[in-house]
Amino acid sequence: MTFLRARSCRLALVITALGASIGTPLILVLAPGVAQASPPVGSCTNSYTALTYNQAGMLPDGALAQAAFIAVNKNGDAYVCYKPYPNGPHNGHYGNFTDNTAAPHQ
Repeated sequence: MTFLRARSCRLALVITALGASIGTPLILVLAPGVAQASPPVGSCTNSYTALTYNQAGMLPDGALAQAAFIAVNKNGDAYVCYKPYPNGPHNGHYGNFTDNTAAPHQ
């Protein structure tokens, strides 16, 4: 009886080791892609909207928004990302501007 118990324990260990060695790479292959930490260059995150210079001028603080647009548009592609403040203006600004580059708030 002891022989059968030892053999079944060894078999269980072999099966567990085999499952771990085959299962881990299989999970990695079948797992969905890893989420990117930042959006691709030239796009805005989900909470921001892409604006042109003229669209920035149509915001409630038009002239100030266009000045912010020029200061923020570091890559010179004529688009920036904008997110309005949810509770109204803050220090005279109605929203936040950031360039549409890979790293937010540059």
